[in-house]
Amino acid sequence: MTAKTRSALVLTLAIAASGLGCGQFGADAANPAPAGIGWKIHEAASASTQTVASAAASATKTRLKPGLWRIEGAEFDALSERGKVYLCIDAASAALIDPPPPPARLAQCSIEDGTPKPDLYLGTLQCRYPDRTVTSRVRIDSNNLYFRDVVVQRGTAAVESSDKSSHFAEWVGRCRPEQAPGKAYTQAYGQDEMHAAELPAALTSAASGS
Repeated sequence: MTAKTRSALVLTLAIAASGLGCGQFGADAANPAPAGIGWKIHEAASASTQTVASAAASATKTRLKPGLWRIEGAEFDALSERGKVYLCIDAASAALIDPPPPPARLAQCSIEDGTPKPDLYLGTLQCRYPDRTVTSRVRIDSNNLYFRDVVVQRGTAAVESSDKSSHFAEWVGRCRPEQAPGKAYTQAYGQDEMHAAELPAALTSAASGS
């Protein structure tokens, strides 16, 4: 094969590859991920495979709708002493309310979505760590009400202890012009004014996306 023929072949392959990439991008843009809240991860045979599965699940998981959410949970106990607690979220900060599975290097996780029903999502996430098992059950009604119960089991079958915590969030509308996604706000009971507040330390990593 002459140098001229090889050059023509390389150019033809390059054009074909470029056209395939553009076509795939257009297909993704025209067919976004389905509007469900659930996502699936199956336990992988190796850590590397599970890492890919976890990353794909987090990327395709549909976030809670943007806006202002009133939230309740143990991590907000200190802020709730000032009144109601709110979070302004967008797609990038939705993990403040609805956290994704931890990285595969930290735990082996599996997720089971309930039977699909109109305006209702039920799902269970179970993650196994060396010293404990964490089970999270999520319920989302009409994409406006969010419930999550978390049970942490420690120890062996002979000696076992468990702790349970509950989380609740209610969508109340759009964020106000002065409010920013990923920020927390408090509102004294009986008042309309809201005040910016520091995020609980347990949530600062979620806010930064790390």
